[in-house]
Amino acid sequence: MVAGMPSIDPKDLWSSVERVDTEPMTLPRFDHDEALAAGTPFTPLIQVWMARRVQNPVPEWDDFDFADFRGWHSELIVSIFPDDEADPEFRIIGEGWRILQQHNGVGLRFSQVLPRLYGFQFREHFREIRDLGKVGWAAGRSPHIGRGQIPFQAIELPFRRDGNRVAGLLHGVVLDD
Repeated sequence: MVAGMPSIDPKDLWSSVERVDTEPMTLPRFDHDEALAAGTPFTPLIQVWMARRVQNPVPEWDDFDFADFRGWHSELIVSIFPDDEADPEFRIIGEGWRILQQHNGVGLRFSQVLPRLYGFQFREHFREIRDLGKVGWAAGRSPHIGRGQIPFQAIELPFRRDGNRVAGLLHGVVLDD
């Protein structure tokens, strides 16, 4: 910190990479049985997620193994809901996401990285996934400055941690050519 200069929280800087003219995204939420039939490129991830559900509608995070995600590791994010807000906090970010976002957002919430898009669409999207255990899917163009022409798709698969409530999300991403 330089004497006489105001202190800037580095977390506030990330939101400056979001385009002001962010386009709306397609954001359907699926019931569990609809997720595989939706025709997304995430069939392998959905199959692993469904296999780990055992007797519960939403699987427990500890039922997954690192090897379950072979071939997907760089395209994954693991996030949690640390409080009552339906605003996931990123805990693990794969290289594919880092390239798309152009930064490392570990420890940040979705609303800190993309505040306009969160307020405009994703607050309700994440709330429904968290509260109802739905599978989320997002499709559109990157909302990041300088990356707006990159079409992508993302899946949000809920998981539990020691209880019945959704505690976090496994996000997968693919870039569309």
